[in-house]
Amino acid sequence: MASRNPPLPVSLPLCHQITLARRSSTILSPSSIFDGLPLEIQAEIFSYCLPAFPQLGRLKNDPMPIARVCRTWRALAQSTPKLWSSFEIVVKDSVAGTSGDIVGSPYASRLLNTAKLWLERSRNHPLSIRLIHTPKARVPSQLSAGLLAIFIRQARRFHRIELNVPTVTMSAVHHLFPQYFPILVSLTLKTAHSSWQAAVSFDFQAMKFPWAQLTDLDLRLDHGHILNLDDYANILSGAINLVACKINAGFVPKQTSMWPFEDHSPFLLPSLKTLHVAFQGTNAVDTQVVPNPQQRFQTPEVALTSFLGLFSGCQLRELCLNWLVDGRGVEHWSPACNGAFEAFLKGQSTSLRSLELTYLPLGEDHLKRCLEHLQIEQLRLCFSVADQALDPITDETLKALTLSSPLDRTRGSNNLASPAIHKVVRHLRRLHIQCTGVHCTDEVLLQMVDSWCPAKGLRGTPALTMEKFDFFSIMPVVDEDEIGSRSRRWQDAGLDVVIESFANSLP
Repeated sequence: MASRNPPLPVSLPLCHQITLARRSSTILSPSSIFDGLPLEIQAEIFSYCLPAFPQLGRLKNDPMPIARVCRTWRALAQSTPKLWSSFEIVVKDSVAGTSGDIVGSPYASRLLNTAKLWLERSRNHPLSIRLIHTPKARVPSQLSAGLLAIFIRQARRFHRIELNVPTVTMSAVHHLFPQYFPILVSLTLKTAHSSWQAAVSFDFQAMKFPWAQLTDLDLRLDHGHILNLDDYANILSGAINLVACKINAGFVPKQTSMWPFEDHSPFLLPSLKTLHVAFQGTNAVDTQVVPNPQQRFQTPEVALTSFLGLFSGCQLRELCLNWLVDGRGVEHWSPACNGAFEAFLKGQSTSLRSLELTYLPLGEDHLKRCLEHLQIEQLRLCFSVADQALDPITDETLKALTLSSPLDRTRGSNNLASPAIHKVVRHLRRLHIQCTGVHCTDEVLLQMVDSWCPAKGLRGTPALTMEKFDFFSIMPVVDEDEIGSRSRRWQDAGLDVVIESFANSLP
């Protein structure tokens, strides 16, 4: 039986193909308002019908479903490079029915051919590519390296690139990267090294990325290739257009006669709004090194606070600091580092709206002073659930986060926040706390939460801004029945409260 919709002659121009398709389909369906729109408008509407990164290679998920609706839409979609210029590929280490590396399997061939087709149809349009390969096998597949090699041929069109790949993938292709990326504005590079792999390496410093062009930078390199703060200082010195910066930095103690970055100028990053720093390494000094009386060992807290001081010209809105330094034998930061860190936060107080501090060795008083000048809306405080000595979350900390009512002020209650801390609480919308719980009592914790739900009709009661509160501790602080008896009041006030302990979650 002859097809009612014979193939269109592909040699005809796009407008002629679509005209013929419309004429042949008028018998089956009336023309619509959409069909009368200019082709450019139709193509723009199509672009809003697709996810930001259509995923290629999934049999049950067509990355371009609009091309299957009718011949008219298929002709328009295939001739619109913008629709094919953004995609995501998730590489698997193994597929059912295969053994060993999947390179050469039907799955790999289909994925490679699909990627080539999308690159061909994207023509000269700027590319946004996300390649994800989380190694799960002892020997990661080389498929991600093959895909990346194909993408690198189009490096002149790289606009937004996200690579989350094994170290062995970068080692195989790093020499293929060009030294010219004319339109690159966003770079994400995350590498993972498998403990079963032999030592592999790639020279990140030799990869000439255009730091001055970038607006978004996300570097999370494995322990064998992690950059130190000096490397990042050199990168950020020229990254004048950055809006978001997320990095992990390594630290190794070293002897030096200079204060960190004392000969380095502050960063000129007027557009920077987001800064995430994960600082990792060891604080253990090599006992084999003979001390030099003219030099001193640089400590991680001095290195980090000195590095943050270079951001004095920025107006951050989001700050996340993760302290992953092995601090055996070290308790809290020195007074000089405490003062430098407080000065840094104070300098960001007018713009900062979201703050996350994870495992920083801050004392109770230091933590409260850090929060005094802020007007943040989201606060996340995560401290070790195993180290009681370094846990700054105490009853006094919770009292500092407790709003006062007119009745409290009249009675002279001891559970009042200082005026500076009170300002912080008044702006908070989301608060997350992780701690040991051994320095907190149920009475103070519940008073803090209740203070965010003021009694109706009481003049002078502070307006409620808190929307979400999570409290997780290793030891239980509040009885579950007590939480249940108050949860209705919290919900009626529009406050979502979760108070949990690891001990209570055990069977």
